[in-house]
Amino acid sequence: MLPVFALALLQSPSAIDAQLASRYFHEAEWIADEDHGRLWGTPLNGPMIFADYASHTVVANQDAPAMGLKRVAENVWVGSLPAQLTVSNTAIDWHGTKWTMVAWPLPTNRVERARLMMHELFHRIQDKVGLPPAIVKNNQLDTLQGRLWLQLEIKALRQAMLAEEPERTGYARKALLFRSYRQSLFPGSKKTEDRMEVHEGMAEFTGMMLRGTWEPETRYGLAYRMLSFPQKKSFPSSFAYETGPAYGLLLDVVEAIKFDKITWRKGLGPSSSLTDKLAALIAYQAPSNRGAAAKHEAKSFGYDSLLASEIKRDRVRAKQEADYRARLVNGPVLILPLNDLNYTYDPNEVFPLGELGSVFPHSTVIDQWGKLDASNGLLLAPDMHRAFVPAPKPGSPNAGDGWTLELKPGWKLVPAPRPGDYTLVKE
Repeated sequence: MLPVFALALLQSPSAIDAQLASRYFHEAEWIADEDHGRLWGTPLNGPMIFADYASHTVVANQDAPAMGLKRVAENVWVGSLPAQLTVSNTAIDWHGTKWTMVAWPLPTNRVERARLMMHELFHRIQDKVGLPPAIVKNNQLDTLQGRLWLQLEIKALRQAMLAEEPERTGYARKALLFRSYRQSLFPGSKKTEDRMEVHEGMAEFTGMMLRGTWEPETRYGLAYRMLSFPQKKSFPSSFAYETGPAYGLLLDVVEAIKFDKITWRKGLGPSSSLTDKLAALIAYQAPSNRGAAAKHEAKSFGYDSLLASEIKRDRVRAKQEADYRARLVNGPVLILPLNDLNYTYDPNEVFPLGELGSVFPHSTVIDQWGKLDASNGLLLAPDMHRAFVPAPKPGSPNAGDGWTLELKPGWKLVPAPRPGDYTLVKE
């Protein structure tokens, strides 16, 4: 039973329902206990917090003295998220403890909620199992050819999720063919795509495996979700959420049928390739004429209509790129120095600008100087030491085209070397 004051606090519209949070913490614990470390050789459960974006309210499943939390239920401590942390689905280090953070509210659907919580719990233990996170660029997946062949790969993978042997292996071979041809068009892309699938792909694979559904239902569920993949605004940061679990599920089912056991996750490391493992398992090797072979097979997956659609989209993209370059590169701009970066963004929206970095249409950035909320584009440099938004409005140093700035005491805006530009400095 919660104290009356705690109920009043946590059931306000802008905060978190502690009783519901307690139930979700128990759910995560039960799912992780049932797995018992079988998936990755180590328990998934551990320190976990739910955080509300609007109020910055946070609830935790264990005490954190440095955060000043107050216990309001058997497994719920409540307080406020430190100002230097942003609310997102991720793993964070705080005062020597690794936490799983999940943004509130969680999905009301039990299966989707379990998938999300297990995905984020994997991020907390991924260093421990030898699969550290990585920030890699896959900008080739925002080009016409990159998008075209990725969508064809997804189409083949979707059919593989739905099929049984021997059709399953046949579709898997087609997915590998489309992927191999795409990667041949962009030297170096195999390494970066493989790396993203080991990072985010295995997190999502964990979520799918432990979401609480029968194995065929899990595959069918992923196949259904893949239908909406073309509607994603951007692929470079989001593709592995589909391809990672798909190749993981294929490895599971094919290896189980072939050897009556599953071993492919043992020894998985940062340089591992899920597709190389699958190719070896089904004895697949790309043909010497893979371009011609890929285009031939692609006809049955709607190649012609998809190509026409991507050509049309590419024209629209070119106009959007010109706008971003005009506003965020050619200036005038506000240059944000980044030394202790904490930021949020939607991986489905990322807009690559080549060697200039990536644009996040919606983002919150927190650093030593304070907090910036951007709703109309923020450019993050490749070295992640600078970000750019349009220059402040005349007479409004803390606001500009699509952004607002909350500066900490001791910081101010000053003119930058290029006329019209501004930057932030400590007084």
